[in-house]
Amino acid sequence: MCVCVCVCVCVCVHAGFAWEVLEVFNGPPNVTFRWRHWGEMAGPYAGYAATGKVIDTHTHIYTQTISPVIALYIFSLFPPYAAKLS
Repeated sequence: MCVCVCVCVCVCVHAGFAWEVLEVFNGPPNVTFRWRHWGEMAGPYAGYAATGKVIDTHTHIYTQTISPVIALYIFSLFPPYAAKLS
């Protein structure tokens, strides 16, 4: 599912879909953080035409890690107000 979402987003955001960690609530092995994801909607996505507007979304992630580069699972919470077009 995650791969499908990433591929679809790459189709509509040609210049890249940057992200940044805004706040880390706790560290390994159970990591919880808040992050922001943004980019210009330059192509069609799920029936929506390209607008040229910036997509800006904020969400929370909870993950359990078994090494610095391997996560057992990732749980992402997108609140209803998370995505904004500006």
